[in-house]
Amino acid sequence: MTMGEYDLCLPRSSGFAFASGYWIVCASHANEPTHARNATMSESEPNPTATDPGESTPSAADRFLPLLRAVRAEVSWRWLLVVLIPAVAVVLADACGATWFYAKEPHEDIAVVVLVIAAAAWLGRAVRERSAFIGLVTAQVLVFLLREIHFGWTKNGVYVLTVIIGLVGLRMAWRTDWKVVLPRVDWRLVSALAITVASYAVALIVQRRAFKGIPGEERLHVAFEEVLETGAHLWFLASAFARGRSKASAE
Repeated sequence: MTMGEYDLCLPRSSGFAFASGYWIVCASHANEPTHARNATMSESEPNPTATDPGESTPSAADRFLPLLRAVRAEVSWRWLLVVLIPAVAVVLADACGATWFYAKEPHEDIAVVVLVIAAAAWLGRAVRERSAFIGLVTAQVLVFLLREIHFGWTKNGVYVLTVIIGLVGLRMAWRTDWKVVLPRVDWRLVSALAITVASYAVALIVQRRAFKGIPGEERLHVAFEEVLETGAHLWFLASAFARGRSKASAE
């Protein structure tokens, strides 16, 4: 779809914060047995009766500082450069006269097909691994899919649904004992999802005409929108198959 005609499926900058939160949570519990996840979640929930009156409730910084340090050290940030590949491809296609590459209609059809496959792949992974967290990612793919099909209510409903999914993910992140969970995080999956989030971010920035001062941007604006968004959908699909070894499994 053309993002000038329909807004991108993420609600401004808040969508990226929500996505980052619950996607990292899903990766940390992806291969964890259901009973183990329940035990971890129960242990991480504060118990008022067992708390020493002299102890203070952990702040948000105390809860998430180990996570932030791990993300900085473990995520393969250099791979984020691949989000620029679609933009470079548009420039090369335009130079070669291959206008079919960035035509609007084919990308609208491709988006639906890719998201249908992505939804099936993520759903299969959620069922196979019995992960409620990956189920949240599946829900987000379905939200994007509904928007690509252009149901009337999804124009504004996509924002509401994304916020709800994000809040559930952040609630799970808040209840998680990160010191216990971090050794089990699948950082390859986190890195793949980080690229997905970055891809949608770049598509949103282009849609907002952040580069309108660059020569030729006005003529290729729609082309950049369509190809960048298709690239983001493809990364979302590829992320469903990302799988690596956590530190715990490596030991």
